[in-house]
Amino acid sequence: MKRRYSGTAGNNHVLQPSKRWKQGNAGPSRAEVNRACQEAQDKYENRQELLRVCQDNFDDAKALTAQAADRKTAAQTAKGKGCHHTAAALRCESASLQKQASTKYKEANHTAFTANNAGRLFRPMLNVAHNTAENAARKVLAERSALQRRQQEWPGTTILLVVVSV
Repeated sequence: MKRRYSGTAGNNHVLQPSKRWKQGNAGPSRAEVNRACQEAQDKYENRQELLRVCQDNFDDAKALTAQAADRKTAAQTAKGKGCHHTAAALRCESASLQKQASTKYKEANHTAFTANNAGRLFRPMLNVAHNTAENAARKVLAERSALQRRQQEWPGTTILLVVVSV
């Protein structure tokens, strides 16, 4: 049993039981279960959005890479025809497009990494929410079966069972 000092000025020598011990370790409330379920759902939706953004960035990067390759080919053709100024301009444009594509690939990689982390966090959160809801349901069923046993043992008496849920 974990104990701590009460912290009052005159009674520092008095040990007080911790708050969790006082509550009897009652388990999660319905609000906590609902909150965990909602957090898990939000994480899942966030992950799906991140995956969509990642795919968009990847598609943009592929298109930019293709444009850069076209400009590079056009620059080589222009150089072969003796148009050196046009070839230089096309090479600059190709380099610029390639840099933009590189940035898009980096963004896609970053969002994929973030989505992967969100996915790893989502599953345990959902499991925790499901398990706490299952445990709460088991507890209620156990109380009901205990009530039925008591009513069978003492027929003709009414037993009032009050289940308080926060």
